[in-house]
Amino acid sequence: MVPEIDSRDPAIHEASALLASGKVPTNFAELSGRLVAALHLLLEPMDAVIVHNVFTKQFNLPLTAALDQLLDAGVIRHCIAWCHDFAWTSPRSRADVTDGYPWDLLRTKRSDVSYVVVSQE
Repeated sequence: MVPEIDSRDPAIHEASALLASGKVPTNFAELSGRLVAALHLLLEPMDAVIVHNVFTKQFNLPLTAALDQLLDAGVIRHCIAWCHDFAWTSPRSRADVTDGYPWDLLRTKRSDVSYVVVSQE
């Protein structure tokens, strides 16, 4: 339905490689915008949306940004974030995130999201 929600999508994979080096791709807003447009139609009729690690892992930051925008716009009315891995605290992922946008989305708690967290940390 929406190929770019998969972190292995070629455009997302390429953007993620650049983001892992601390650089925001020039097409980041375009990638996020395409996701916003595609997901708006799919998610607007939903009562709730469950996302898995999208708000806490760096594997698809354009998707994270798109969901953030859809929440801001009220398109997503109830979001449940299932989180069990955290980029900012993971020894394997910490090197792939930096301060600033869009990485800060991964450590920003949203008051309009219900978080379900499974972690020993």
